[in-house]
Amino acid sequence: MLDSTITLFSSDSRPQYVKDVFNVLALPHGSMYRFRYKEKYIHSDVIEHLGSSKIKGTIALIAFRTKLGIDKNEQILIPVRWASITNIRKSSDYYLIDFTVLGYAVFNKEFENCRNYEDINSLAKKYFSSQDKIDAFVIKNTPNIVIPFANTKPNKINEDDEKDRWLKVTERLSIYPKFEKCYYFKASIIKNGLAKLFNPNSVMEGGRTNINIEYNNFCDISDSEINVEYDECLLIPSRDKKTKIECRYDSTIYAFQAKGILSDTPTQITLNCYSYKDTENNQDIETMIKIPLIIKRNRCYLFARVLLSLVGAIGIGLPGVLSESTPSKCKVVLFVIGSIFIAISWLIPYKE
Repeated sequence: MLDSTITLFSSDSRPQYVKDVFNVLALPHGSMYRFRYKEKYIHSDVIEHLGSSKIKGTIALIAFRTKLGIDKNEQILIPVRWASITNIRKSSDYYLIDFTVLGYAVFNKEFENCRNYEDINSLAKKYFSSQDKIDAFVIKNTPNIVIPFANTKPNKINEDDEKDRWLKVTERLSIYPKFEKCYYFKASIIKNGLAKLFNPNSVMEGGRTNINIEYNNFCDISDSEINVEYDECLLIPSRDKKTKIECRYDSTIYAFQAKGILSDTPTQITLNCYSYKDTENNQDIETMIKIPLIIKRNRCYLFARVLLSLVGAIGIGLPGVLSESTPSKCKVVLFVIGSIFIAISWLIPYKE
């Protein structure tokens, strides 16, 4: 891991780069994502470290900026989210940068007070004051408009604080004219159950996996839809088999449980969320939230079933080894109690 942080910019020069910003903004904590950069867009201070193993684990700020060549009077710079670099691979003259998304950016007081386009533009012009910063999309260190990254364990994350930070990021993005008519999404696992995230720090078995999808927009536009894709051979939704959810409120919950005994089987739930219409390219931009899951056997149910069966077997078998002086009523009661425990054990579902 490098001693300093780095910044990974995405822009609006292509629809895919815009999708990258919306996707990173929406993914659950701990999800994997990839950016791709041409070598010429990586600052010389960073490129010398990309071949080193030390780059893994380096903290990066994901941020949005306007495209190259745009007039300085229209420059925009908005911090989005922190990430941890997991892998870097070079392919031809491109670098593929894989990272795990972490918490949302926390603005400092100066950027917190930026409530309109002119304020953000003024700060962006100060930052992009030199040609090397204008040309580079991967740079060393982070802009001084965010509070330094504070590492928080997944199980210690305050969901209310994260939602507040997410809302502040979406508010700043919506100031940019291109993003005025957007839906902003955020997905989170609010209860890990019969399936779990790949992230070993967030393993919680028992129950079902509930995915909470929150969304927000800052203008009067029609309701959007969320298209849900999943493997019907492996997963069962908690409600009917609809693959589309209408956005009527500010959040919705979609729950899944595993189908059959398929321990350690990987699968994935994909949420395609309509974001906005790119009028320049006449193209719908969708936020794609990919949630990797691995199905795990619920061993709590197995333990409870074995324990009840054991107690039941003792209750049924005990009358046969008791002395003849033991009252018959006691033997009958023990037999009945043992039978009840056996019956209860069979009522416990033993599945993934």
